[in-house]
Amino acid sequence: VNDKKNNKKILLIIVTVVVIVVIAILIKYFTNSKNGATTTESLFDTDTLICVTKDNKYGYIDTNGNFVIEPKYNYATSFYGNYAIVSLEAEFEGDYIEVYEVIDKSEKVQVTTDFSSNIEYIEEYGIWVINSQLYDSSLKKISSDNVEVDYKGEGYLSWINESNKTAGIMDSSGKITYTYKLTNEESYFSIEPSDNDKRLTENYCRIIIENEKYGIVNCDTGKVIYDYTDKYIVNEDDNIFEVMNKDTYEFLSKIYIQNDKILFQASDKNVDFFFSTYGYVQIIDNTKEIGEKYSYIDITIGKVTNEEPSIYNGIDSDKDEWEDFTSIKKFSCDSGYGLKKDEQIKISCEWSRIEYFDLDLYKYLSSQGKEYVIAKKDSKTYLLNLKDGSIVVELNTTYLDTDSKSTFINYIENNTEKRIVYNLLTGKSLSTEYSSYLDVYSNYITLRVDGKTNYYNSDLKLIYIEE
Repeated sequence: VNDKKNNKKILLIIVTVVVIVVIAILIKYFTNSKNGATTTESLFDTDTLICVTKDNKYGYIDTNGNFVIEPKYNYATSFYGNYAIVSLEAEFEGDYIEVYEVIDKSEKVQVTTDFSSNIEYIEEYGIWVINSQLYDSSLKKISSDNVEVDYKGEGYLSWINESNKTAGIMDSSGKITYTYKLTNEESYFSIEPSDNDKRLTENYCRIIIENEKYGIVNCDTGKVIYDYTDKYIVNEDDNIFEVMNKDTYEFLSKIYIQNDKILFQASDKNVDFFFSTYGYVQIIDNTKEIGEKYSYIDITIGKVTNEEPSIYNGIDSDKDEWEDFTSIKKFSCDSGYGLKKDEQIKISCEWSRIEYFDLDLYKYLSSQGKEYVIAKKDSKTYLLNLKDGSIVVELNTTYLDTDSKSTFINYIENNTEKRIVYNLLTGKSLSTEYSSYLDVYSNYITLRVDGKTNYYNSDLKLIYIEE
């Protein structure tokens, strides 16, 4: 009997733990959505309001062309999720000044400030920097009151706490990844993150203190890689830095950092290196003969080699990301190319070329039941349905212009030289003159014709004309 009771108690504990874990996961999921974590759906919001002008004032219409927010602003941005930045004149102590605001879709003011530079939205990371404070995309403040932040790029911010003389690096989630203790003589601290190829797994930041002292730190872990020096450090991107004499700017050395160590260093100006688009670092020693002057850093193994690494280097590319996500691979035959998942043929092997949509766009279209790839044959382009391999639409063109943040594609039609705009979501199309000036957005397009800007929604229906 006691064993049965114990077993029931253990089972109850296990069930309770499982329920708690599931609830925690759901809370995290919905919290991330609520707090504005960038989602695929938010990138392609088909109902987002559209910023237009009327009588030299800005306002917002819906996708049917109706004004939701009347045109009264001197300046306005598109909506970033649920919020937009606008400005208008306001009376202050008898004078009129330009006031900048963050408003929601009901025109409710969320933030007010005197300077446009005090409001910045970083779309790639879904964060706001407002009055030197960090907010997520739902405008929830995620930095501490006692620090001031400044966005520096690549998802990193510098921060400073004047009260206790500390400064450092903060990531886009508000997490402090590095802290530096300022001396009494130091009051200026800034960072410059390396603008990296996505195939590099670490991010390094150049640190600048008082424009007198420099160092290199891992932006994510805070590990100091190049200790502070009075030598001048230049950030050349892709984790490549140059060290110079601060007074004369004379070259001293050039370094490449990987795996938190200086993997390669050249102190001779005749030796140069750069990150290749093929995914490796190419080293050129101009002091050597042609056949011996080139060597390489294979970033997959972190070693210098005399043999040129393979072109894709086994590292994720856009193609690899798409194929990893879908588990669908390209294969070849005498007739051309096809696609298969395991041994199941998804697209028959008959196409001269097969291309994939940007992964975020593909995910969104898939969520709407449209699993598309692009295939080409006989000077024509086809949208193919991955579900059954059928042709969705035949496009009379050899080149297709796509946008990673829009469901619109466009092309110049063979023979007629007409520009055709097609929406992947609705299947609607529009023909216009090649000379028409086209701008593509997430849920609408504009065509500039005869001095007027025409707005079209996802159904390619004309909804507004702006003069």
